Amino acid sequence: MKCPKCGLDNEDGAKFCKSCGASLGSSPKGEESSKNTLIIAVTAIICICIIAGAFIMVSGNNSNDSVAVNESDTNSSSELSTSDSSSESSNDNSDRYSEFSASEWPESSYTINDIYTAHTPEDAKTKMFEQADFNGDGVLTGDEIKEMDYLLKHSEYTYNGPGDTSSSSSSSSEKHWYGQCTTHGWVMLNSDKHCPYCIEEGLDPRVLKNSIVYE
Repeated sequence: MKCPKCGLDNEDGAKFCKSCGASLGSSPKGEESSKNTLIIAVTAIICICIIAGAFIMVSGNNSNDSVAVNESDTNSSSELSTSDSSSESSNDNSDRYSEFSASEWPESSYTINDIYTAHTPEDAKTKMFEQADFNGDGVLTGDEIKEMDYLLKHSEYTYNGPGDTSSSSSSSSEKHWYGQCTTHGWVMLNSDKHCPYCIEEGLDPRVLKNSIVYE
């Protein structure tokens, strides 16, 4: 074994140099190897700490994102439920409004004063308007207009033709021709068996086929 201090070759297994007495138990290479091992161990510990910290941060962010996504899904589900409910409501009214004609209601909104009901008393018209005005703002739009149209044709307050005593349209005991007009509902016809209100408004005065009765 070569002495690291004086360079003398000593017998293998010798603990001290027989020339200078230096210890032969360790060498600079061994010390260097120990230092390298220590450095590697410290570096590994630091890397593990960094990776663990990054993992904790990422996990925390993912948790927050999951909460945000869940809240978003909940809100979306609520909106979809509301939308579905509205769609179902609209679908439920599709048959109810099947008689609605946009040509009869060309405007996008109506107040009570915009609606002409020649054969229906004002108090009855007011009741129907209030019933159709879903949000109570005094203006009919969208389905509110369709509802008003439906009520004018089907409501208990509407004059429904011969024999109806709910309307004071005609108190005469004389017999007259009646017919159902698509615009004004049941009306008393003129001598030509046409709707007199449509004639005044320049509309087609003919009434529905087979609806004409004499009473």
